[in-house]
Amino acid sequence: ETFTLINNTGVNPISGEFGNYTQGAEVDLAGVPFFINYHGGNGNVVVLASSVAPVTNADFNGDGHVDGADFLVWQRNEGAAGGQAQGDANGDLVINGDDLAVWQSHFGGTSAAAAASAVPEPAAGVLMVLAACGLAPRRRKS
Repeated sequence: ETFTLINNTGVNPISGEFGNYTQGAEVDLAGVPFFINYHGGNGNVVVLASSVAPVTNADFNGDGHVDGADFLVWQRNEGAAGGQAQGDANGDLVINGDDLAVWQSHFGGTSAAAAASAVPEPAAGVLMVLAACGLAPRRRKS
């Protein structure tokens, strides 16, 4: 859930902070954690976003693989605010070195979503049966 605090439609950027809450800081509202984002919307909007569980992979482009294309997404958005599709791997709404570390630790792997949805090809079962028959010991009649 997201709450817009300031929707600046002007050309001048928003400056300053609320009560010394920095970008991405956790704000507790009646026991519910939110993150403050001074660069929400078009980059000139202040929002509070409900906390989300940390992302367990860095598949920023959603193709099922953590690879160079995901690094490119992170690289293009580093220093900005955004979600997982922009390179935020740890759910703090800020694209920074912490997200790069998550990408590095998952590089070359598949996303959790891709692994969970993997289904073996139907032909794989047939090949396994044929291989088992071919490897079975043969008896010769004497």
